Amino acid sequence: MKTHLLQWCAATLLCESHQIQVNPLGGDAGFRQYYRLQHGGNHYIATDAPVEHIDNHAFVDIARRLSAVGVAVPDIIAVDFQQGFLLQSDLGDALLLNQLNPDTVDDYYSQALAMIIQMQDANTENLPLYDAQLLQREMMLFTEWFIPKLLGVTLNDDESAMIDEVFKVLIEMATTQPQALVHRDFHSRNIHCLKEGLATIDFQDAVLGPITYDAVSLLKDCYIRWPANQVEQWFEDFYTALHNAGRLTPEANFPQMLEAFHAMGLQRHIKVLGIFARLSLRDNKHGYLLDLPLVIEYTLEATQVLAEKHPTFNAFHQWFTQRLSPIIAQQAWSHGR
Repeated sequence: MKTHLLQWCAATLLCESHQIQVNPLGGDAGFRQYYRLQHGGNHYIATDAPVEHIDNHAFVDIARRLSAVGVAVPDIIAVDFQQGFLLQSDLGDALLLNQLNPDTVDDYYSQALAMIIQMQDANTENLPLYDAQLLQREMMLFTEWFIPKLLGVTLNDDESAMIDEVFKVLIEMATTQPQALVHRDFHSRNIHCLKEGLATIDFQDAVLGPITYDAVSLLKDCYIRWPANQVEQWFEDFYTALHNAGRLTPEANFPQMLEAFHAMGLQRHIKVLGIFARLSLRDNKHGYLLDLPLVIEYTLEATQVLAEKHPTFNAFHQWFTQRLSPIIAQQAWSHGR
């Protein structure tokens, strides 16, 4: 732990540095480093967020917006924006991922889906937009990192044009959905189980975007998988909740929203394939490669579902299975965790 960060925490807690017990925690997929502090019988989380990469203003802003509508988030105890230091309450170690099993998942997912509806009540004034440019930039990680750098595949002009068309359709399907606050990384590793219910973290990248996005993050989680029919039932429950909350027009029927859900999932997983490849190749975080097989399964399942109405996705599915899958099968990470 940086000496300056420890000294800053000690000053905030009105104690000496040597009186604080420090335990490093694993970092996230970004540049932040986390530490659990213990002092006077209380626990805290200190974050070192390098200012050249991270803007703590966004985290504090979104925390306040979510807290204002009753969403449980860490309490912000102190923040130093210039140094990139943050001290917050400790939500504990009970991540949702570790609590999920066939007996508990219905109750936990019901609570988590309700939290999404709650988050969508948050103030969205001046939030960044999940617009066509951002959606495109995310998906281009697939063509920049996953295909050429991880798999060593060079695309020809026809392949590039086909992928461009897929991106275009996915962008249209995302931007024409009703819009609300999107957490943008709402999954089982970013949800804590507390005695009083669920709480969420890692929301600093929240945007104004498609209302199905957070449900995709949760129900098509990159770190745990559930049967497709069960996922569809949970999404139907979420669809009903969206209607009850007035988020949808009367014309937005379930088949339409289910298609939007699958398309949003495809956009997210195309992006994640690129992100996980980059985390390994650029940041030496190779453990994410072991999660790629599940993301690939989600990608191919979504293209199959969407191909029934959109031939573009059929072409993508065929190309992926014929061009990429044989190369993927040769990779050491291809069998996952």
